[in-house]
Amino acid sequence: MMEFSVGKDVYSWPGEPSPLGATIKEQGVNFSLYSKDATKVILHLFDSQDTTTPSLSFELDPVVHKRGHYWFLFVANIGHGQVYAFQVAGPWKPEVGLRFNKEKKY
Repeated sequence: MMEFSVGKDVYSWPGEPSPLGATIKEQGVNFSLYSKDATKVILHLFDSQDTTTPSLSFELDPVVHKRGHYWFLFVANIGHGQVYAFQVAGPWKPEVGLRFNKEKKY
């Protein structure tokens, strides 16, 4: 199992929509998120659980990183133990159950 390694080049490519969640692969981690109403998705990577500022952020391009309602990205040279968060933007319509908050931080 690959461990998170500081000092390696971390980069991304489109990835796969399945399976959902963070899936560790030999070269890195595939991230997949389902959201019917998201308009923007950013994946943030952190150096540790105590860090409040991401060390790297990847804004997913809906043309490249979205299929149907699935947003996805593969990040190379990370693995088990990587701390991450998704920041997701979308409509604020509490009356229909949509409460996206693009200003919310990690």
